[in-house]
Amino acid sequence: MLCHIMLWDKYFYDEAFVKVKEGQPLTAVHQDFNEFNANAVLYARTVTKQEAIGQFVLETAINSAFANT
Repeated sequence: MLCHIMLWDKYFYDEAFVKVKEGQPLTAVHQDFNEFNANAVLYARTVTKQEAIGQFVLETAINSAFANT
């Protein structure tokens, strides 16, 4: 579950928040949700719980720092 949330957060951060902050246009791209979610499951199987938590904390800190600049 944590990896699923983290990867969606990263996707929205990369594809929307950064572009809005930098004044870039948003592009409407159809996202295959099932494929994205399946890839999140595969990713979750490659990391330990501690690695997933660490990555989540790191991504959250990066996103938060960028949002506050």
